[in-house]
Amino acid sequence: MSERRAPAWLGELQARFGEMLRTPLDRSEGRLCAQPERYSAQLVRSVRNTAQSSASERLAVYHRQYWFRLLSVFQASYPLTVRLLGHWHFNEHAARFLSERPPASDLSHVADGFAEALDTYAVSDTIREGARIDHAYRRVSRARPEATYRPSGADAERLLTGQLVLSASAAIVHEHWPLCELRRALLAASDESEAPLPTPEALAAPQSLLLLGDSLQLQSLVLEPREATLLDLLRTHPVGVALALLEEQCSAAERAALPAQAQRWLSRSVQRGVWSALAEP
Repeated sequence: MSERRAPAWLGELQARFGEMLRTPLDRSEGRLCAQPERYSAQLVRSVRNTAQSSASERLAVYHRQYWFRLLSVFQASYPLTVRLLGHWHFNEHAARFLSERPPASDLSHVADGFAEALDTYAVSDTIREGARIDHAYRRVSRARPEATYRPSGADAERLLTGQLVLSASAAIVHEHWPLCELRRALLAASDESEAPLPTPEALAAPQSLLLLGDSLQLQSLVLEPREATLLDLLRTHPVGVALALLEEQCSAAERAALPAQAQRWLSRSVQRGVWSALAEP
């Protein structure tokens, strides 16, 4: 049996409709508005008028609701970033991202890559850091359950040459402002303000946190500075290389205690379920 092709007019209609949906809402009047006068005449003619509204008005309603839904997904995915920027400026960056990368699948993935894109936009370092933190929380909370790495006797010979694989349920974040604490406070509060929050005062010293997700809750644990460095190195280097690189970064005074500390940090990361496997480098 030969496959039946869709009629050409249907493909043309879908293309015009898709072009309308990909067009961001207008911001020139200080609010988000559809511009039905800019819709394709062929598209408007394909929609029926009703006693309550014209074809272009009906299309505008759909257009607005589609974009409001997209922006709502972004705001829910980046709750810290949206409050640091304020809703108006956050929506501007989200619309730019969506114009550059139109949704190609279901709405749950439309915000994928937004934190990386913000690194290239004209925003402050605090905003970039906040977006990376939001992204880490989002990734960990959405991760599917997977087995955690538990060393066996057979791993002893290849531990130093093996590559630890970071679990999808774990992330390491670094912050120069108390943004993780601010994020928790925002989610716990009922404040619905859309104004940007003032930038919090910088921390006395940068800190690193380990995010761990499971089926019951998401934990955030403050790491010791050298511990965080080791975990970062283990993500990209074989275990033996990571330990050597960590030693190079330490002062002579630190190196005396480093072997015992590194063993403790490595053991603790395994116990916490940070790694999913020991792979070949």
